[in-house]
Amino acid sequence: MDEPVWKSADEWRAAAPYAIHFQLTRANGQKLYVDELNWWPLTFSLKCRQIVATDASFVAPSKARIETCSRREPNLAVPQRFKSYDWIAPEEAVRMAHLRPKGARANRALKTGLMDWGFSDAVLALGPLRLYVLDGLRQLILKSQGDSRTAGLSDPTRPPVDQEYIIVCHSLGSYLIFSALDINQTTTKTTTAQQSGNRFGQVLERTSMVFFFANQLRLLELASLDGPTDRNLATHLESWGKLRCDYLKSRPGASQGCRPPRITALNDPSDLLTWTVPKLPGVEVENYTVKNSTRWFWIIENPTKAHNNYARDKRAIREMLQSHSEANK
Repeated sequence: MDEPVWKSADEWRAAAPYAIHFQLTRANGQKLYVDELNWWPLTFSLKCRQIVATDASFVAPSKARIETCSRREPNLAVPQRFKSYDWIAPEEAVRMAHLRPKGARANRALKTGLMDWGFSDAVLALGPLRLYVLDGLRQLILKSQGDSRTAGLSDPTRPPVDQEYIIVCHSLGSYLIFSALDINQTTTKTTTAQQSGNRFGQVLERTSMVFFFANQLRLLELASLDGPTDRNLATHLESWGKLRCDYLKSRPGASQGCRPPRITALNDPSDLLTWTVPKLPGVEVENYTVKNSTRWFWIIENPTKAHNNYARDKRAIREMLQSHSEANK
């Protein structure tokens, strides 16, 4: 709408993606190191100001979303960074919260929850913001690899940089992660992509399994998320399968055959923002159905829990912990 997305240095810092690192120590088995990549802060300014704020007067105020968009909390552990930021001024948020609802109750709940807050991320990723999201993800991947090397100095039990990976994605992340990692001649030449493309290929070749929670692949492919290139999700995954197979064949004592990498997709039929994953070239695909929340009289399941509770599925967690060694054969 011809307005700056980020209007100050503080806003730009508040919108920066970030990573959180975890070490999971098990009684039996190897330690697991988890790098949680969070790209979503980049979308908050537009979602809060252009969608949530305007719909407050047009449809109804969503008090939970307005509160999220108007709370500023500095991150005391990281100078000049924020845990949350007031994209909507607090005094404006108070005014919005007292506006009279205009839309029908069920309709406004679906619009503010599903469209304004949920699906708007996918729409943002179709436009100019896509370059920021992908480059932010790439920088977080590189930073996580750097943190891995640093941690190894203080933790002798931590595996070296040449390690194996499992990718776990939720919602829009299931598409974005492969767009970020598959660097090729048609990729937009940002500095990150130019300088570090081979390192992203190394991540792909050492990735044996991917878990998709609430994937949106079928829907996003309708919009050709990769833009005016010959690339799409199928070509990204085909590149992954070839890299993985070539890597396994290059290992000492390896046979000439190799097991394709695997995608396991968890799909709740009551989730309004997920679809099944189709058969794809070069990879094994397994879809299985889960129930993320109670279905009341088979009439309704809480849409938020249906979309958010995939990580609580014990079968998925068990497979992540047990199947990795088998996938390397």
